[in-house]
Amino acid sequence: METCSIRMSGLLENPDLSHLYPLSSLHAQFGWEEYVVLAFILLFSALIGVFYAWRGQSNTQEYLLASKQMGLFPTTMSIACSFISAITLLGTPAEMYVYGTQYWVIGLSYPFVLAATAHCYLPVLYKLQDSSAHQYLERRFNKQVSLFATGSYILLTCLYMAIVVYAPSLALAQVTGLQVDLSILVTFTLCIFYTSLGGIKAVIWTNVFQAFCMITSCPVVVIVGEGLVGGPGVVFKDSYTHGRIEIFNMDPSLLTRHTFWSQTVGGYFTWMTIYAVNQTMIQRYLTVKDLKTAKISIWLSGIAITVILSIVAYGGLIIFSRYLNCDPISSGLVSTNDQLLPLFVMDILGHVPGFPGFFVAGVFSDALSTVSGGLNSLTAVALEDIVKPYYKKDLSDATATKISKLLGVGFGVFSYLLTFLE
Repeated sequence: METCSIRMSGLLENPDLSHLYPLSSLHAQFGWEEYVVLAFILLFSALIGVFYAWRGQSNTQEYLLASKQMGLFPTTMSIACSFISAITLLGTPAEMYVYGTQYWVIGLSYPFVLAATAHCYLPVLYKLQDSSAHQYLERRFNKQVSLFATGSYILLTCLYMAIVVYAPSLALAQVTGLQVDLSILVTFTLCIFYTSLGGIKAVIWTNVFQAFCMITSCPVVVIVGEGLVGGPGVVFKDSYTHGRIEIFNMDPSLLTRHTFWSQTVGGYFTWMTIYAVNQTMIQRYLTVKDLKTAKISIWLSGIAITVILSIVAYGGLIIFSRYLNCDPISSGLVSTNDQLLPLFVMDILGHVPGFPGFFVAGVFSDALSTVSGGLNSLTAVALEDIVKPYYKKDLSDATATKISKLLGVGFGVFSYLLTFLE
């Protein structure tokens, strides 16, 4: 085993990383307390779905668009939570650790994305009030174009949901010992359960709770980690000295991994596909009472996303300082970059009863928010673009709501099966 030193309070007080070898030794730290915390948070999400099922979903307008009764706060948090997946939560610190801060420059594109979405795209879509965003394409072009967009969206979203559940489950399994297959099964089962029962209201309010878990756990990790390495001065000095601080790389080459141009211009077009025309986002915009509230929600969600991404990005620099003298990747402690954050949490807070479980719950909350939003949006486009136009009988609201629930279950099962294509 390679002997490596770690930084602690600015000194090498802890001589090496031997307490982390082998990686399976950390599994014992994920004890019953962690499972209790994780189970409680997952159970609470399920109960939200039960509550809104008990309140009743009498028609598709309520099931898919919450009868336009959602407030500013839950809608804002739901948009922000859906935007940040578990892959983002684990991948952003790893990006900072390995390649530096140039990726963070993508945040400079957000104001332009928010402005274009709120003031150019949203007024048109809000005026139409279509449950499916693809119905605009039918009006603008024809039914064939709309169906092509719907089919593409369904396939892409199902594949995406499979990835955002499988990838973090695999990363967490290596560090915490959680079984990958069980994690995936629980995530999809829970999402299918509360999304199908409670509709968009359950999705949005579980997103609020899940955002709370994420927003609470990440700053704790950053604050504790920053204190262990000696404060922000040490963090930025280490990062600057070793070439991790880079923001204005103006290289015009398309072959450079990240530049100012690829992150701002490329980032704009990347996020416009999500913020402006993605069914998952548009459906949330339409759940509020008026256009003004929807615009405010978009701007506030952009601020929340920027803050969260900045926190986890800074966490990557802290991880770099912590393992400055012993890279967990090259030393063989972890096999992939996305295991760095879970390793860091188990390293510095694994001894705190319940916290590793709370952190894992935060990661799973990101996955849950992405999948639940995806299932609800898939239900909307399938119902409006495929079922209703080709349903031969008169489709009552009660029947449409039942079909919506069955569609949610079907898409959830299909996405779950896609995880086996690993």
